[in-house]
Amino acid sequence: MLLLLIVLPFLDVAQLADDSFIIREEANLRLSKAGITSVPALYYGANHRDLEVKHRSQKLLKPYLTNTFFIPIWLKH
Repeated sequence: MLLLLIVLPFLDVAQLADDSFIIREEANLRLSKAGITSVPALYYGANHRDLEVKHRSQKLLKPYLTNTFFIPIWLKH
């Protein structure tokens, strides 16, 4: 079960690059509902080469970056 909580958000991030708008929207919704469990996958997506994945991941990650608790130590100044 724990493994699924870690792996599923990464699969959803991959679906953000899908050709189908509906699939991208569904993946976006699942990631937003996953909460904090999606943060590692969103960090991965925020650096993705696909601009759609990058943009959506950064947008979903933004609320977590406003709380310094979630910012990794290497991003803190």
